[in-house]
Amino acid sequence: QKGTVALSYGIEQRDMWSEKMSNRFHLPTRLYDCFIPPEESVPISGRAPNGTGRGRCERVPGHCYEVPYQAYRICFGPRKETKDGRRYETLQSHLAGRGRLSTYVKIDTEGSEWTVLERLLESPEEMDKIRTLDMEVHFDMRTHSDEGQAEGRRSQREALEAQVSIIE
Repeated sequence: QKGTVALSYGIEQRDMWSEKMSNRFHLPTRLYDCFIPPEESVPISGRAPNGTGRGRCERVPGHCYEVPYQAYRICFGPRKETKDGRRYETLQSHLAGRGRLSTYVKIDTEGSEWTVLERLLESPEEMDKIRTLDMEVHFDMRTHSDEGQAEGRRSQREALEAQVSIIE
C-alpha cells in the first residue's frame, strides 16, 4: 500500500468517499473542488479533523480523517488553465509518476470530466495507474472548461449517446 493515494474530484459539502478511504482503508486522500465555497465545505476549508490516527474517528459524528488529507481549490479539466478565476489541472498531471494500480479515483462527473474521461480511455498507460474508478454521473451537463467543442454542435441526443459510450 506504500505510495498508494486516493484522489477525489468534486467534494461539495462533505466527501464520504474520501473519509471511507482514509478511515477504513487507511489511505492518504487528496480532495479537489474549485466550485464549493470553502466556508460551505468542512474538508475543503481544512476544518475536518485531519490525521487523527487509526480508530480515532469511530466515535466522531461528523467529518473526520484518520489518515491525513490534503484539500485543493482546484478542478480538473482537459488542460491546465485558469478560467473565470478557477484553476484547472489535468488528471494526467495528477497521475504523473504514479505506479501501476497505485491510485484510487472518485469523480463527480458533471461537465469537463467527460473530456478527461475520453482522454483517459485513449491512454492505457494512465489507466494502468488507476486501481478503481468510482463515479457519480450527471448526463448532459456541460461546463465552460469542457474541451468537447463538438459537444456544442451536437444535438442533445448525440451528446448523451457520446457520454454513454464513454462509460460503456
